[in-house]
Amino acid sequence: MEALAQTPPQIPNSAPTAATTAVPTPVPGGAAGDAAPPAPAPFDPVLFAALMVSMFLIMRYVPRLMAGVPFVDPGVLKRFMDDGKDHLVIDVRGEGEFNGRMGHVPGSLNLPLPELRRRLAELGDALNPYKSAQVFIICRTSNRSANAARVLKKAGFTNLAVVTGGMARWKRAKLPVEGQG
Repeated sequence: MEALAQTPPQIPNSAPTAATTAVPTPVPGGAAGDAAPPAPAPFDPVLFAALMVSMFLIMRYVPRLMAGVPFVDPGVLKRFMDDGKDHLVIDVRGEGEFNGRMGHVPGSLNLPLPELRRRLAELGDALNPYKSAQVFIICRTSNRSANAARVLKKAGFTNLAVVTGGMARWKRAKLPVEGQG
């Protein structure tokens, strides 16, 4: 019975104290531990200019990298023409542009980019002799040509080159044109 007469063990006081319930409060003036958001960075015109130049270069050169073919100066195509070397020039602009004010490279074949796959299928074996010959792809500025190069590569053409600057650069160089409307 004596065991029942013992007093229960003492439980330490678990009531909250000021030390365990203190919540940090922001202090005006930015004391340590403050949760205020950082101030926005000021506008940096040099950084902005660098970003804009980078975006321009990416937009200009990524299509070239994705095309997976060389870009050549219009003079290279002109030398092929002058030397009578076996080649084909594919102009991927629309018919209106092809026969419009800029004209086209003499002897070029007009296969507009939006119709390229279908036209290649229509021509079938007629282009087979050119699949291993030098094929130059041209448009107005060389942007569409890079996309056309990928299509032509998939169609089995192995020796492709995009004319840098397209017909705009061809005309500036005062190289021969036909079909100007």
